[in-house]
Formats: sequence, structure tokens, C-alpha cells
Amino acid sequence: MTRPKTSSKAALERQRAHDRLMKRQARVAYLAERTALQDAYVTLTSRFYALRGTMLPWEEVATALREAREVADSDNRDLQQQVRQTRLFATRLHHWVSTMSAPTTTSLSSNVWTNVTLSHDIEMRQLGLEWIQKQLYHSASTHLTPSVFPHAYEDSVKVEWGCRGRKIVLQKVVQASPQIVAAALWAVNRASTGELFPGVHTANIRVLRETQETDRQLSYSVDETGNSKGTSLKICHARFHDGHDRILVAYRSVTIDDTYPDVLDPDEYLEWNEIRRISATTCLLRSVNYLQPRASFESVTDYVEGIYPAGYHHHLQQYSNLGNPNLSFEQYLQRALLMRGIAIAHEHSDILHKVIQSVVANPAFYSV
Repeated sequence: MTRPKTSSKAALERQRAHDRLMKRQARVAYLAERTALQDAYVTLTSRFYALRGTMLPWEEVATALREAREVADSDNRDLQQQVRQTRLFATRLHHWVSTMSAPTTTSLSSNVWTNVTLSHDIEMRQLGLEWIQKQLYHSASTHLTPSVFPHAYEDSVKVEWGCRGRKIVLQKVVQASPQIVAAALWAVNRASTGELFPGVHTANIRVLRETQETDRQLSYSVDETGNSKGTSLKICHARFHDGHDRILVAYRSVTIDDTYPDVLDPDEYLEWNEIRRISATTCLLRSVNYLQPRASFESVTDYVEGIYPAGYHHHLQQYSNLGNPNLSFEQYLQRALLMRGIAIAHEHSDILHKVIQSVVANPAFYSV
């Protein structure tokens, strides 16, 4: 029996629709696969060029490794040399410190290094001067403690002078900047020159070493003018700038210098000065000065006779002329020392005031 034409036509349409659907699905799958392959191509291409940019020939890699090893070997040798130098310095420093015995006398200051020495060795001399500089800086707060000064901004002088030596505590309000006062103190202490004023030579100063950095300055000098005891003084001076508003100026004597031997002075000299700004045109100067005998004395009489024999005989003659004094000779000498200490403090203030005026008028001469 023959099928109707309508049935054959419907089947053909269904077949065509199915074919179109399959082709459409195949095209969608093709496009998705093509897109994935393109993305993979881009990714792999980027990785390839990244890797190719870091790849080096083995000769260059070997050269770089050899150079790195040579640098490491050189650094290692330098470190070993530094270790040897540091060990040698430590040994020398230990030997140097062992030559400086602690004081056996009870001094007015809390300083425990009386017998400061400098050796011939250049490196040890430099190390010793740096050590003194740091000692002056770090011990300043001990000597310049606020409790020993008046709380108010006013001029003040306090003096102690007995068988343990002399201590002068000075506070002064100065109409000048801290930089000008520091330059004036540097000149008054004869740290770098014997000229207090331009063209006025007041001392024979020989500078043995001088260094200057941004915030500090060191001067090691010899005052060959000669004092009443017939000795010259070797002094280590230091100046520190702690910011814009505080400057520290200090010095201490050097007991023995193997390169420049001299008669040992019976006294040790120490001083700390702190300069603080209190207004745009005013600063506050606080000073502590020590004069300490290296020997021990039981009384003021023994001290004056041992350190100042000429002064002792002068005061003994004056005391004898008093007839029947109300004071013992010990008390008389004690009072004479205190009066002399006060006079020294006022003389120092007067000289400092004149030098400050000179610094203001001649800043270039004082390197302000």
C-alpha cells in the first residue's frame, strides 16, 4: 500500500529540522573550542616570552656565580680583618684602661677617672681622645643636675674649697644666643687659640689635635704659658650641639701624655657648661668647675701648704700679724680660699662678658 504524500513530506521536514539543530549545536561547540584555544594560545605565548626573557646562556650564569663568590670572599676577608682589628683594639683598650687607676682621694666631683693617659700609638691616641670626648658628654648630666642651681632664671655663684679641692657652681643669664656664648666659652677656655680678642695674645696655646663634625667639636691642646706651679697643662676640650636650643662645652685635663711628657701638675681640671636658649635673645649658662688635688690631705692647712706653698707662707704671715685672731689658722685659710674662689668666679664672668661682646662684634674671628 502506498503511503500518503503528506506523511512523507512531514518526515522530511522533521529530518531537516533535526539536521539544522545538530549543525547549530556543532557550530556552537566549535566556536567555544576555538575561543578556548585562542585564550590558551595567548596565555602560553605570554608565558613563553616571559621565560625567554629570563633565560641566560650557561656561560653567563657561571660568570655571575663566580663573580658573586669573589664578592662574598672579599667581604669575608674584610670582616675577618675588622674582627682582628677590633680584637687588637679591645686588647689595647683594656691595657690602656688598666693604666688609669681609680682615685684614692675623696673628690668633690663624682668623676672616677683621675689618671687619664695617652700613649704614643696613633690609633690608641685617637681612641683615647674619643673616649674622653664621650666621657665628657655622658657624664654632663651628673655634674649639671638641676638641683645644684637656682630654679629661677637669675645669676648665682656657689663656691666650695677645702682639702678636697675647689668646686665653683655658676649660673648666669646672658643676652646672647647659645652659639655666641659657646664660641666665647671656647675662646675663654683657650681651646683652639691663645687670643681672647683679635690681636690680643694672652696665652701660648699649641693645638695637638682638632676635629670638627656637624654636631660636635674636639680640641686637644697644650697651654705652654706656664702657671704658678711651673707646669704646662694638656687639656681635652669638647663642644656638643644638642639641637638648636642646647649646647654643651666641657673640658678635662690629661694627666700623662707619652708623646709630650711634662711635669705632672698636682691638680686635675674639669669643667662642664650647659647653654640653653630661654628666649629669642637670651640664654641661660650653667657651669660647674672642679680643681681637684691628686694627693690626699687631712686638713685645709696641709692642702694649702702642699699645693700653694707661696700662698701658704703669705697667709701665715698675715695671720701672724693679726695678733689674737678669733679664728684658728685652719678657719682663716678656709675663709681665704672661699673668698678667693668667689673672686675667681666673678673674674671669669667679667672676662666671659667681654669676650661675648667681642664675638658679637667679630663673629668671623671666633668662627661663629
